[in-house]
Amino acid sequence: MIHRTIWMFVAGCAALAANILPMHAATAQNEDVAASPAILAHTFVSYRDIDLSSATGKVELDRRIKTASLRLCSKVWPHGVGPLIWSCRDRAIADAHAQVTAAVDQPTAIQSASNTARIQVVIR
Repeated sequence: MIHRTIWMFVAGCAALAANILPMHAATAQNEDVAASPAILAHTFVSYRDIDLSSATGKVELDRRIKTASLRLCSKVWPHGVGPLIWSCRDRAIADAHAQVTAAVDQPTAIQSASNTARIQVVIR
């Protein structure tokens, strides 16, 4: 019973933090980031060296985005509990999904010639 109570308290704190703390975040000042008080941190994941027309390339891009998301979430929530970090990571990955789809749909020649062959990972 005590374990369940503690778990419910931790989950409630995580949900509260996920909903309240982003409202107090500073506005991002980067040309690629829309000015929004909800952005806590961001980074870029390059795919310039990856062939996104192959399954291996797509898996590698997904791995890079997951790794970058987890690192950012761990920095934003350094004392966060597992569910908070995982929720943060999952939201960042979901936010990057549209960019991944657009990158995969581009022809390979455009990807390799582009200086902006990168995905922006945002923590909100």
